[in-house]
Amino acid sequence: MGAMGRKLDIITLILLILEFISWLVFMAGTAALDSEGVSASSLAYTWLGVWLQFFLLVFVGLTACIGSANANRLRTYLMLMITVVIMQVANDANVQLDAADNTRLVSGDIKTDLRAVLAGTILTLIFNWMLIIYWGLTEHSTQALSLGRSAAGEPAAPEPTKTVEAMPPAVQTV
Repeated sequence: MGAMGRKLDIITLILLILEFISWLVFMAGTAALDSEGVSASSLAYTWLGVWLQFFLLVFVGLTACIGSANANRLRTYLMLMITVVIMQVANDANVQLDAADNTRLVSGDIKTDLRAVLAGTILTLIFNWMLIIYWGLTEHSTQALSLGRSAAGEPAAPEPTKTVEAMPPAVQTV
């Protein structure tokens, strides 16, 4: 199919919408931490994860509409790389939340903000992994999802023809 005649994959679209909602939670939690006065140096990697995920969502949306097989492959590789960054942000938020729970000096607002960051990263990770697995099953969403059965409209694959070699005629002697 041509790039303009390509239909948007409905499963990718649904997961992208859920991904965007989880990204909003991730960004809102990070912004709330920023407004609480948490140092910019401790939030730098978290903000990097937020904006990498945003640009990935834009890139995924573009490739879902007009993408080629090479762009779809690149999209999957970028998703894998950014998922690793977000896993590190989720781990960092979890460690900070554990440390905040053990000390009485940290306000409840910061704990709530850390929980929002952790929830946003976990939801983002879930939807990232769902997209990665789905794209892997559908060859980067360039083919329909098939779990071993051929689609109803596809013709059956032709059976290989067998070649039989003719035996030379037997010679009779009289």
